[in-house]
Amino acid sequence: MTAFYLRFLPRYLETTAPLRALLKLDAPWSWTPACSAAVRTLKAQLTSPPVLAHFDLQNPTFVTCDASNTAVAYVPVRASLHAADGPPGPHGPASHDRIRPQAFTGGRRGCRRITNFTTQFTPGRDNVVADLLSRATPCSALETAQDPQEPELILMLHTPLQGAVSLQELEAASAQDPVLTQLRTFIRGGWPTKVPEDLQPFYRVKAELSCWNDVCVARGLCTVIPSALRARVLTMMHEGHLGFVKPLPWPSAPWSHVQVDICSGLYGVPQHQCFLLVAYDLHSKWPEVLPTGSVTTRVVTDFLSSLFARWGVPDTITTDNGPQFVSADFTAFAEGRRIKHIRTALYHPQANGGVERFNQTLKNGLRAHLADGLPFPSALQSTLLHYRATPHATTGSSPALLMLGRELQLPLDRLRPHTGDRSGRPATPHETAV
Repeated sequence: MTAFYLRFLPRYLETTAPLRALLKLDAPWSWTPACSAAVRTLKAQLTSPPVLAHFDLQNPTFVTCDASNTAVAYVPVRASLHAADGPPGPHGPASHDRIRPQAFTGGRRGCRRITNFTTQFTPGRDNVVADLLSRATPCSALETAQDPQEPELILMLHTPLQGAVSLQELEAASAQDPVLTQLRTFIRGGWPTKVPEDLQPFYRVKAELSCWNDVCVARGLCTVIPSALRARVLTMMHEGHLGFVKPLPWPSAPWSHVQVDICSGLYGVPQHQCFLLVAYDLHSKWPEVLPTGSVTTRVVTDFLSSLFARWGVPDTITTDNGPQFVSADFTAFAEGRRIKHIRTALYHPQANGGVERFNQTLKNGLRAHLADGLPFPSALQSTLLHYRATPHATTGSSPALLMLGRELQLPLDRLRPHTGDRSGRPATPHETAV
């Protein structure tokens, strides 16, 4: 992050030499007074001119933002008028609870109201400063991580593994596991030059490892399962996986069992429509799709409410374990309408098979229509029209026939001789003659 402001930091290589020495291969970890002095120097340079400056209404300004699971950060930045000027300088970074939204909306006396601004996506590799501020662990998170009842770890352990491993069993097995015992020593005291063969996989991700509750080892927010418990855990995961991917019974009526998913990874689409909310009826294979720029729980429930107004309330909804679907608001939404909510097995979203297969068909159709020069809305409408009107390989009937009780007329159908009414009933001889 400091290198981002390299042009404004004099004698940067000299200042950071003690810190860069710690990054050398096989270098022992030794935090010296020179390292502390380097950090103090960098802090002083970053919080004084020319890096830090007063806000200037006459200078073009933009705000770089980022968010993580623990913090939200923003940096008001004065834009350089010429590329040769180097990177822009911040007016003052902030993160976590120091954010002042009213400074942008004019809610505080003396601030100019900002109403003609534009948003621009920046890849994470280029959003250096805001990215660091949002991911740096705030003090409150450090205090939580020291608590043996740390919420994320307990949720991770007791939600997917509650039927196989208790917290007490995990602690006891971790304390007795010889590999984890040696691993804890290296995590706390530093890694040796020559790492034992059985610890090589851990060495490759050593920066992500930590100890919690004294004896347990985690990689990020995932607990390392001791060898004595792995067979039980794998059996549970295997049985749970098979239980979810077995074929679902075919619903007896349209719109009684609906699968919901979020389709992403689209190319050549507008940024405000980069996600597709998909609802897929398992009886008829009829799809409903909403392009959107955000996929919050509120957006999902509003989408479903609009579908319920058209098709009615289904008996069952199946989703994956996305945050939109496991939130308290979505649970209340489903329970309030007496909808049975089924979530697929963790790490196996493909168990939501019908809608997952439709997503691939949807992407292929969009890709083909966009390549033909159609704008995105037309490409989406055309893809849905042809999918709904085409007989499905499983049912042998089109989604339209099973959902609506009639076939859809396609543009080419209008060019054929008229042989029946719009319901699909063959025409009588009198009607044909007329």
